[in-house]
Amino acid sequence: MSTPQQHPEAAPQYPQFRFVEFSTRRMKRGLVPARIEIIHSEGDHDEMWLSAGDINDYIRLWGPHEALTVALKAYGQGGPGMNYEAIAPRVLDPACGSRMMWFDRGHPDAVFGDVRSETLSITDRSHGRIDGTRTLTVCPDMQMDFRHLPFSDDTFRLVAFDPPHLVRAGPRSWLAAKYGKLSKDWRDDLRQGFAECFRVLHPDGVLVFKWNETQVKLSEVLALTPHQPLFGNTSGRKAGTHWLVFMKPSIQELTR
Repeated sequence: MSTPQQHPEAAPQYPQFRFVEFSTRRMKRGLVPARIEIIHSEGDHDEMWLSAGDINDYIRLWGPHEALTVALKAYGQGGPGMNYEAIAPRVLDPACGSRMMWFDRGHPDAVFGDVRSETLSITDRSHGRIDGTRTLTVCPDMQMDFRHLPFSDDTFRLVAFDPPHLVRAGPRSWLAAKYGKLSKDWRDDLRQGFAECFRVLHPDGVLVFKWNETQVKLSEVLALTPHQPLFGNTSGRKAGTHWLVFMKPSIQELTR
């Protein structure tokens, strides 16, 4: 996995907010499902279960903080003043990068996550720009590590898993910026990533997995999954990109 580039930051503004989880189990029981951590300037931390109305009140008071807008998105709301019934988003992309594969890169039914949140300008003279640079922006709804997803079990109906596929790439190369880079422990990383994706996937939910085997063979990656794919397809000029479809077993299948 790639490491986010460090940039000088302004002094933090308080209070700060961190989205912790959206619990569909609590929602089914009629309880408030969104849990937010509130960080105060004195260093005190509070965790609170907030309704959509509570979150709108915080936004009016403190502004549209990222964690608050992500929580509203989980409620199925587009912004302050809307009063829809609380529903969880159905789709998760936990390694979205710049959202290249999406037709609608702001789809309201999806949560876009990535370990990175940054804008990079990379020297790449092959692209033909006069200044020899290319710019890439990774701007997830929330930063997350696909090895440790901040969601309850059985949350999403569809997970789109497109992790980094490169083990060799220069730290300032365009490919590393565009696709990310696996760590030296990539097998453990991907094994944990698959386990987490299936954990947050609803029984009978679908996992769509994308992999390019330029450097790592697909067979090596499939050895790391707890379930086998149903079917798939190859694409790209050299047929090196694979799209695979998995389905999480239902509870009945797991207890057979």
